[in-house]
Amino acid sequence: MESFIAAAALAACGCSQAKLPAAAPAPKPVASPAAQAQAPVSFEQAVAGFARCELPGLYIDLETGQPASPYFAQHGLAPCETTDKLTTYCLKERFHGLPVAKLAIPNTTFPVFALYFDADLATARKTLNHSLGSQFKASRKSRDGVAPELLADPQDGKKSILVCTKEF
Repeated sequence: MESFIAAAALAACGCSQAKLPAAAPAPKPVASPAAQAQAPVSFEQAVAGFARCELPGLYIDLETGQPASPYFAQHGLAPCETTDKLTTYCLKERFHGLPVAKLAIPNTTFPVFALYFDADLATARKTLNHSLGSQFKASRKSRDGVAPELLADPQDGKKSILVCTKEF
């Protein structure tokens, strides 16, 4: 059963109906010398706190307009979708065995983070339960922003979304 909070957050941010930027596509970011000098950050490291909704580096820095985590610059990632609240990156990564197609991070103080899986809800629940010990159903923890909630993708029943609605 979808939680009202997670469903409302997805609807409010337009996550499921994100639009491509109206302007010409932004050029791929070039890793700055500082980012190049840092040790490489893997996807697993960038999203390591997702199961606890602890994602301190996953946001767009309002001053620079770039993601705070060096993962994005080090891997030359550019946004594939934007809304007024979220920036979404199209990826081909894995999260605890599940194929990740997108990662949405806030570009404001709007507290929503989302991993979009190329796996249906039942498969994602089974896989995450096996690897992380939770099916991430709607719960007090997901409402309090200390655990994500796993939802069926409203745009495609063959996909699922792991959503954190962490408050800062």
